[in-house]
Amino acid sequence: MLWQLFLMCTLVWLLVVRWQNRGKRAMAKYLRNDLDTLPFLGISHKFIGSDEDRMTTLSEIAADCNRHDGITAVWLANRIFVVITDPVEAEAVLKNCLEKDNILRFVRTLTGNGSIFAPETTMGTKLGIQKQDNHPFLANFERFTELVTARTLMPWLHTDFVYKFTPYYKKNTEIVNYMTSFVTKIIKEKRKDIEDGSNKKNAIDEQNNDTGRPATKTFLELLIDYSGGDKGYTNLELQEETMVMLLAGTDTSAVGASFVMVMLSKHQDVQEKLFQELLEVLGDEERPVTAEDLPRFKYLDAVVKETLRLYPPVPITARTTDKDYVLPSGKKIVKGTGVIIHIWGTHRNPKYWGPDVDVFRPERFLDLQLAHPAAYMPFSHGPRNCLGYQYATMSMKTAIATLVRRYKVVPAEHIVQDGEKPLRVKFDIMMKHVDKFQIQLVRRK
Repeated sequence: MLWQLFLMCTLVWLLVVRWQNRGKRAMAKYLRNDLDTLPFLGISHKFIGSDEDRMTTLSEIAADCNRHDGITAVWLANRIFVVITDPVEAEAVLKNCLEKDNILRFVRTLTGNGSIFAPETTMGTKLGIQKQDNHPFLANFERFTELVTARTLMPWLHTDFVYKFTPYYKKNTEIVNYMTSFVTKIIKEKRKDIEDGSNKKNAIDEQNNDTGRPATKTFLELLIDYSGGDKGYTNLELQEETMVMLLAGTDTSAVGASFVMVMLSKHQDVQEKLFQELLEVLGDEERPVTAEDLPRFKYLDAVVKETLRLYPPVPITARTTDKDYVLPSGKKIVKGTGVIIHIWGTHRNPKYWGPDVDVFRPERFLDLQLAHPAAYMPFSHGPRNCLGYQYATMSMKTAIATLVRRYKVVPAEHIVQDGEKPLRVKFDIMMKHVDKFQIQLVRRK
């Protein structure tokens, strides 16, 4: 009798879901795709596999969307997502649908309600992560992104009741507990430092002695100070804000710069042009690259932009519609629909980038007039675009110019680089290089 009751409840649930989705099913009929779609699962089965397999599926969705005038729809089990690669349609959604889709909620197991984005260095604490590949915080951070990405793209893991019976849940809980405890400890220590005043005074004196300039405060110190100290943010609120800073700001600039270095190793002709520009701007004198130098690096700017066009660190973003919405094309998105703005696909839309859309050609950005502002959006677009995009591009250009000026970038010995072949990439919240950005640096004479 129990199994009969279970089957009856399942049937009723399926009928209710089908009735609730009647408007979305109608929408799917005119937003078709040519992907391998299964009953009940939709395209969910295509996300089974490695993080490289998941990125391959995302790129297939982008190509299919571009073949359908930049807009299509896919089912992820019982949820439908409109996918957009046309910049006109994308801009309309990004400016009018400000709520992020619920599919991104799994990140909140770590970040809570935090909302501020800034680099890792915001805590003002030397973690030593850059010199330790196996640092526990870094290892846990990377594993967390893998677990969240897998759960996001596998709808059978969306329900908390089901997820708690999987081994992923236990591991995710362990990771979150470790990372929150780690950050909470730092916050408590920073509060104590501020209260005592001794560490801050020593840091200021040391900075003034070294540079003659007043010392700056870390973002965490500013949060504590300007929120009113003990009367402002609670430790939990500071923890949530700090977690968002770590998640959003730790890797984006580094990943972008790393993709540039790999592309320079593959394209020696591009690297040589860039090196000649650096000589023209900086000369032979040994001085650091300054903010005043950056606007003069025209070709460097083009190299960075072309790399981020082909390999945006965040290849997709998701929004939801809180009401029925009609796009500029006249196509209607039903209330409660998830919308995937496919940045990777938008950057590869031949309608806006031409037939050589997959070719790495920095020259296309020299004196380029974009056909539409949202045709290029590596830092998203609209009111909720990345707050730190200017800082990110400046830091990337500074790092790249400093390295290329002193070193020639060549492929790693054990990796065969084909200049015309795309990089192997994977997706775990951000897009990264499968071969971990391995290159060689040869000192220039």
